[in-house]
Amino acid sequence: MTPQQHTLLKELIAANGGDAIFRPSSADRLIGCPGSIVLNARQPKIERRSTPAQLEGSAAHKVAEEALKGVRQPDEWTGRQVVLSMTDGWFVDAEMTESIELYLSEVAEREEAGHTERYIEHKLSLSAIDPSDPLLAENRGTGDCVIVNRRTGKISIIDLKYGKGVMVPGDSPQLKNYALMALISFGMDGGWKEIETVVVQPRAFSEGERVKPVSFAPIDLIDGFLGEIVGAMEEALDPNARLSVGKWCMWCQAKDICPAYKEVALNLARDAFAAVPLFGASNPGTALPVPVIGTAEAPRPPAAPGTVVLPSAVVLDPGDIATILDRFALYDAFKKAVQQRAAQLIQAGVTVPGWAVEARSGNRRFAEPAEIPAAFVELGATGKDIPSLLRAAGVQTSGMFTEPELRSPAQIEKLMPKERRGLMELLVKRPLGEPTLVRATAAKAASTDAPASNRLGPIEEVPGT
Repeated sequence: MTPQQHTLLKELIAANGGDAIFRPSSADRLIGCPGSIVLNARQPKIERRSTPAQLEGSAAHKVAEEALKGVRQPDEWTGRQVVLSMTDGWFVDAEMTESIELYLSEVAEREEAGHTERYIEHKLSLSAIDPSDPLLAENRGTGDCVIVNRRTGKISIIDLKYGKGVMVPGDSPQLKNYALMALISFGMDGGWKEIETVVVQPRAFSEGERVKPVSFAPIDLIDGFLGEIVGAMEEALDPNARLSVGKWCMWCQAKDICPAYKEVALNLARDAFAAVPLFGASNPGTALPVPVIGTAEAPRPPAAPGTVVLPSAVVLDPGDIATILDRFALYDAFKKAVQQRAAQLIQAGVTVPGWAVEARSGNRRFAEPAEIPAAFVELGATGKDIPSLLRAAGVQTSGMFTEPELRSPAQIEKLMPKERRGLMELLVKRPLGEPTLVRATAAKAASTDAPASNRLGPIEEVPGT
């Protein structure tokens, strides 16, 4: 590193307060937009509340971690709250329980009695390459579960992704970063033959997206990805590091102050509904069938000067529709960034004309008190746990809990002899979920998983992406 890069690295380390600068979760953004690293670090630090999706994901990881450590199995969590912080928690439902069972089965499948070592929430890093290099030490993260088989020379990283909106491939930069760190952390000279990454995404739309294993040859990681990731880390320390807009912007905390993102988003907003000819002479498209042409709309009254008027979706041609759909993700990310920035300004005392921040009350949840409230002591309560307090208040125990239910297929399958587990397919079904608009390639893949009778049919409503 140059003296200038070394100085900037020290600044980033101080700004991150001990957190890794180059985390695997941001590897895609690091490679695609190296300049975002400094932009994020120099942004004013504002406390951000976790979103419901983040809380749900954290709870799923906690349930999985405790199951792997033998503390508590997933079905023991059903209906109970996972406490994530002093203010946040998440109640575990049957869907989460069954999802974690799938994850655990993938871990168990890669274990071999007497030959494998299991590492849970294991710290990984590139620092073993050169412990004296501070840059390498900043590329570190935690592997959900790492299985090391020294007999076969194989390392497996099994990564749980509980989200269902964004599909994560097994060979994404994040997983390749984990694979590289695992190879280096357990010794490049360990005789390893294969490094496997497994993304388990139980709530994926398509059956084929739920478990995604990818294998890498150690030499390919060392000769290929190592240079790519280290090169991006070095570029990030350049004062004029490249800023680039892409899919990684969705999770970037600096997008509301990023000049590249602002320029692209505003340009897209200006021509959002301009006719962009996606269908030329070589691909003229097809005529719309009569049932979907639509009907003429009543004339609209003249709009006030300066008012933005969007066209009706009925009058858009297939090329316009495809163009707008391709830009939805960027529009949505920009909208959220503007909303977040507006909230920050208002909370800091800056007036945003016509807007305010209002606190809303959430749904009621049981919160166990530190001691028995006096009102319940008078009723004879002897314990501060919620059931004891409810019983003192006159609630029958039988009415506090749901009726016993048959366990999920994933839970029952674990109770069956291994050689008979194939019988489970004769007893279960996997109904189709709500219709969702997806890219054509994803829809084609998903259709191969569905029965022929379900591949086509009327759809009354398509949820927004």
